[in-house]
Amino acid sequence: TGCTCNAGFSPSSAGGPCAACDVTAYKGAQGNQSCTSCPASAQAPSAGSMNVTDCACNAGYYGANGDACTSCPAASWCAGGNRNACPSNANSPALSSALSACVCNAGY
Repeated sequence: TGCTCNAGFSPSSAGGPCAACDVTAYKGAQGNQSCTSCPASAQAPSAGSMNVTDCACNAGYYGANGDACTSCPAASWCAGGNRNACPSNANSPALSSALSACVCNAGY
C-alpha cells in the first residue's frame, strides 16, 4: 500500500497501524522510518514528538533541549535543563534535582 506514518509515528513491528514514538524518541518527517532516540538522559514531554528539541534533559541533568545532557555535579542541583549552584556553605550530591538536596555544611 502507499500509506506512510505521520511525523511522530513509526510503523509497528507487526505490520499493524503506525504507533506514536515513545517519550524517549521523536520523528520529524512523514515516512516509514523508525523514530530517532532522544539524547541520553533526555525525554520528550509526551509520546509522538516530532522534533529533537522536544527532548529535554531529565531531572539531575542539564543542557539545552535537543542537545547532550550533562550529569549535575555535586554542590548544585539541576532541573528544567538548568544547572543551579547550591547556596554558599551548602553542598549536594551529584545528580541532585532540587534545591532541597542542598544541605548546609557542618558549622552553618
